[in-house]
Amino acid sequence: MRNNIYIPNYNENNGLYTLDNDKIKKIRKTDDWGNLQITDILPYKKDKILIYSRKEGLLEANDLINFNSKDSFDLRPIGNKSINDYLIKHEYSCGRQLKNGNYVFGTISGGILLMSPEGNLIRIIDKTTGLQNETVNAVYEDNNQILWLALDNGISSVNLNVPLSYWPQDKGFDGSILSVKRFKDQLYIGTWQGIYRLDKYSEEDLNTLGRYGSYFKKLPDIHARIWSLTPFFSSKGQPISLLAGTSAGIFSCKGINSRVLIRGSILDVHQSRADYQKLIIGTSNGAYVLNYDHLNDRISIEHRIDELPNKEITKITEYPDGVYWLFPRTGGVYRLTFHNDKPTLKIFGQKEGLNESLQYLPLTISGQFILVSSNGIFQLNDKEPEERFTEIYPLLGTIIRSEYLVKNIYSAEKQIWSYFIHKKSRKKILLLIEYQDKQIFKITHKPFDEIASLGINSIKHEPTDQSIWIACDEALFLIEKGFNTIRPKENNILIRNISVDGKVIIYNASTKNLTNDIKSDKSKSEKELNLAYNHQSISFEFALTSYFAPESNQFKCFLEGYDKNWSSWSFDNIKNYSRLSPGNYTFRVKSMDVFGFESEQASYSFKVLPPWYKTIYAFIGFVILGSLAIFLIVKLSNKRLEKAKASLEKIVQERTKELEAQQKMLEIEKEKSDKLLKNILPAAIAKELKQSGSVRAQYYDHVTIMFMDFKDFSKISQYINPLQLLSELDKSFRFFDEVCARHKLEKIKTIGDAYMCAGGIPTPNKTNPIDAILAAIEILDFIRQAEKNQWLCDLRIGIHTGELVAGVIGKDKFTYDVWGESVNTASRMESSGVAGKINISGETFEIVKDFFECEHRGILPAKHHDA
Repeated sequence: MRNNIYIPNYNENNGLYTLDNDKIKKIRKTDDWGNLQITDILPYKKDKILIYSRKEGLLEANDLINFNSKDSFDLRPIGNKSINDYLIKHEYSCGRQLKNGNYVFGTISGGILLMSPEGNLIRIIDKTTGLQNETVNAVYEDNNQILWLALDNGISSVNLNVPLSYWPQDKGFDGSILSVKRFKDQLYIGTWQGIYRLDKYSEEDLNTLGRYGSYFKKLPDIHARIWSLTPFFSSKGQPISLLAGTSAGIFSCKGINSRVLIRGSILDVHQSRADYQKLIIGTSNGAYVLNYDHLNDRISIEHRIDELPNKEITKITEYPDGVYWLFPRTGGVYRLTFHNDKPTLKIFGQKEGLNESLQYLPLTISGQFILVSSNGIFQLNDKEPEERFTEIYPLLGTIIRSEYLVKNIYSAEKQIWSYFIHKKSRKKILLLIEYQDKQIFKITHKPFDEIASLGINSIKHEPTDQSIWIACDEALFLIEKGFNTIRPKENNILIRNISVDGKVIIYNASTKNLTNDIKSDKSKSEKELNLAYNHQSISFEFALTSYFAPESNQFKCFLEGYDKNWSSWSFDNIKNYSRLSPGNYTFRVKSMDVFGFESEQASYSFKVLPPWYKTIYAFIGFVILGSLAIFLIVKLSNKRLEKAKASLEKIVQERTKELEAQQKMLEIEKEKSDKLLKNILPAAIAKELKQSGSVRAQYYDHVTIMFMDFKDFSKISQYINPLQLLSELDKSFRFFDEVCARHKLEKIKTIGDAYMCAGGIPTPNKTNPIDAILAAIEILDFIRQAEKNQWLCDLRIGIHTGELVAGVIGKDKFTYDVWGESVNTASRMESSGVAGKINISGETFEIVKDFFECEHRGILPAKHHDA
């Protein structure tokens, strides 16, 4: 840190050391620091350092090297207690100061924690936020301010600049989200199960809830479907209460407390801008005008709109002030006005240019009030004697009518957020339409495809900064205002490597034309550029340096000299070519990121050389050799024909006799070799060996290996006649062979008094663990019966099930054998077993536990195994 190396020595409790001119030097005034168990030191403020202690957490101190002798080395805590408790609990592993001044800390079991220089918690990133593993071994920040995390099971990138946040259901809410609203700087969501409030990180979150805790808290007194959330403001614009339109009525919510104001199925609540106490509500049975006395928290009904019986009013909006638009599920659109406080309703239907079988959604663009539905975009024309809606943006309307069903729409500044369903494919699409004037649009949807696939119920803007809230069936998303800044300023396409016949010959080949820019000596460069004709295939692997939704990056390729046109856009990042004709080629590739921006081309040139027999020198040689051959053939053919004619019959007769004799000998030898081969190798292996001359090693993922060994064999051999001992051993092994054959076990080999066999090879099966145990039981029964008549009566048996490789190795004296850790484990099972018992491993037990009664022996030490 700051060009210095610090060495903690907490084991001896005697402070810190530094490396000075290749010598370890103790830092003054740090004698008492050893017992803190310091594991990391980071730069902090000017002339300050940040220390992490295993016992105390994060501490601030003066710079250890560049300090004044009068300065104090007193340590001061940094960060609130919950941050330090979190780092200690989840075992701090690494830390780094980011380029923006913030700090990131990795842990062994809690992911990463982001902290501001002031010691405030910014964010925790763990499995609940998408991190694939919570053991972080190292953290690195690249030039694009993207974090790269070295995890136990790979590498993860974390883009902190992505202005996209989401809360899944495990954050504390239940049911599909139907509405979203911010009220008094707190976010509320309405679901099928009730209302939930989102709380930010706090000490309580980390200490009592834990990192998997509920960040949403449910309002306790509401148990209904929440169709709408409407903040109610006083005449001076101060927030008073949050009004919830629910399947059980209107509730007034203040903090976590709520009370019902009116009963009924309320689909939408709108506070009038012209008269702040007036509420226009849509219900499942029409619309009502209410008066809300917020001082006493009471509601009274002023009017019922009689012209709307049995109409579900799902949406109410006001444009301009004092004019209210009511939107049913079907049946056109209604406009509600008041004259002398009496309601007047105007119906806009088929005669007024609207399709009464469709649902319309309101939208305000640049101060203009428009309607959107699945048959286009419409605006009210009130200049004619009879008011009617006429279509605007006809080009966009044509696309909507032919392709999409409009499900939800919302406008914010010069942006339109639209949720569609494609009519044919039924694909769900979230579109961002950015407009400059009536006919110029920019449409973006690919970055939001995953959000749209979850099903969107509501789209709302964040009043504080115009960010967008997306309420889905299973999650809540926040798309911040500056989302379009996440795209890199420049996308670079890189040809990562080039392979010929499956072998990589060039790494990081190109971001531009590198035809004459290979970083190697001349001979190597020429070899790489000039490919021999017998290279059957060449492949190019390429990548786009865009880390936002990299799975959506697309590529198109063109091989100049082979392809006629560019390929279509594809997600594949490898392009293969095979059997190219001799000639000069240039491979070109370009990419497109998730936002639709194309990169510049990357290219690489190479040459395929013709075969030697197509060169000019080869043609000259062919002519010379051909002439000589003709001359020699003519001259020698006469002599050869004469001699051949005289000796042909004699040779034929002699060869016929020899061949017959050889054929008989070959048949005899073949019978002998086949019989011998079947005795030492399995039938399938012997067949393969005869056909191909070799045996490929085979991998088996489910094999049961059984080892058997007579206890105290060496001692017994000292007391009995060797021939008697060999006779007893032969008798036992013959019986073992019979048992193995009956239970589909393959005898592998015997070494002294040890006998090894395996089930599931060479023909795989699923019953080999059971087969092995049945064979072991039968063998033990045989040994018990024979123990009266022979010395070899104490037999240990070890069984293990796992994976291994089996085959035949060597050139002479073929032996079928098996290899793998499973073989070692089975051997350990036998050596650690008890005579007269069958010792099986835990893997075998899990398979056969439902078929045999087993006794757990506990954890036993085994050679080359932990325990």
